[in-house]
Amino acid sequence: MFKHPYRQLNLKAEHSRELDLEEIPCQSGWKSMGTTILTSILKAIWCYLAVFVNALWVGGFTIYTAVVLRVGSRVVGGLEQGHITQKVTGILHWFALAVLITAALDVLIHWVVPTKKLRIARCVVLVLMSVALFSLLPLHSQMSGLMEGMGFVKPDTELFFPMHQRYQSIITLFWLGSVVELGFLLSTHRAGARQRS
Repeated sequence: MFKHPYRQLNLKAEHSRELDLEEIPCQSGWKSMGTTILTSILKAIWCYLAVFVNALWVGGFTIYTAVVLRVGSRVVGGLEQGHITQKVTGILHWFALAVLITAALDVLIHWVVPTKKLRIARCVVLVLMSVALFSLLPLHSQMSGLMEGMGFVKPDTELFFPMHQRYQSIITLFWLGSVVELGFLLSTHRAGARQRS
């Protein structure tokens, strides 16, 4: 008697004696096992990618503000540094957008995994991060316009510095949201791993 989780078959040998075979996976068993392995691999890749993108932004922005800006002001200083940081922050905005997209996709992919409170908290943080990022873009553009219009001449401080202060406050809020989202992301993936085991 051949026993299989998907079907049972009676197999007769050439000499009419019954064969007692161990469980041999049939084609659907291999397919099911392959799908499970592929799903696990894809989940692991996604988890790594989501954490990597967020950690890259958080770490990169932290190093940029804590080290690069301070060293730059000592070495280059003044308006020249402003033109350098203008270009760098433009690039950082693309990383911030990648964090936002990754976080949104992760919330959708793991919608049923976390508790309702965690899901709501992630959505609130995601909305706040979106508002922060999309208010930064026009502000950065206005500041760049002021700097480009003046060339290497000092921009109008009455216009520029209030914008710069607002920009710094908003980007800091986005950074804080990213730190919180990184914690939520790790909690969500840990909860998903516990559910699978």
